[in-house]
Amino acid sequence: MRNYIEWDDAKYSLGISFVDEQHKKLVAIINKLYRAFMEKQHQSILLNVLDELTEYTKIHFKEEEHQFETLGLPDTKEHKQKHNDFIEVLEDYKRKYSSGNQKFTFTLLKFLNNWLITHIQKTDPGYVELFRKNGIN
Repeated sequence: MRNYIEWDDAKYSLGISFVDEQHKKLVAIINKLYRAFMEKQHQSILLNVLDELTEYTKIHFKEEEHQFETLGLPDTKEHKQKHNDFIEVLEDYKRKYSSGNQKFTFTLLKFLNNWLITHIQKTDPGYVELFRKNGIN
């Protein structure tokens, strides 16, 4: 079965090892949900995937933010806000699930795809040069 997001180094790799590996893990979690959705098994794993995605994203964001603060990234506050906004959307989906609304998997997949790809291709490249100048790659 085809993945929802096919990792392509040419499109998605930032050349910062720890960031790329964490992004690949996020893509793998999204693809797990997609495969379950395509096999009509998503309802049974939806909450677990949301929890896994939330927890792993927090780890990823914490590591990025630590580097931002250490290196003095100029847009740290704005970048952190984007991270917080993402986590809040995931929390909203978990609340929907808990309240009995569980028919949002396709919408969630589209959101995750758009957010992650935009974040990787448009937001994150803004700090790559600073990371490299400081020996992080």
